[in-house]
Amino acid sequence: YTFSRRILIGLIFSCIGDCLLVWREFFLHGMVAFGIGHMFFISAFGFKPLNIPLSIPMYIASMLSLSMWLPQQALIYKMTVPIYTALLVTMAWRATARVHFFEVMTTDAPGSIKRTE
Repeated sequence: YTFSRRILIGLIFSCIGDCLLVWREFFLHGMVAFGIGHMFFISAFGFKPLNIPLSIPMYIASMLSLSMWLPQQALIYKMTVPIYTALLVTMAWRATARVHFFEVMTTDAPGSIKRTE
C-alpha cells in the first residue's frame, strides 16, 4: 500500500496547490504545495528501473524552455521555478521510466493481465 499512500498524499498536496493558486498572492505557496506533491509522486515511482537515457531529453527540453522564459521574470521566480521544474521533470521521468511501451499485453483469464515475452 506504500505506492497508493504516496500517490494519495501527492494528490492531496496537489489539491492544496490548486486551491492556493486561486489567489495571486499565494502563487508561491501553491508552487510549494505542488512541489511537495511531486516529491511524494517521485518517491512512489521510485528509481528502479533507472533509465537515465530517458531523462536526458526531458531535462534538456526543460532547461531550454527555462532559458527562454526565465530571463524576464522576477528574482523570486528565477530562484524557485527551476527547482519546481526539476521536481516536475524528475516526476515525469520516474513515471515514464516504469512504463513498458513496447510489450504486448495479453489476458489469460477475466481480470488478469499477463505480459508476453
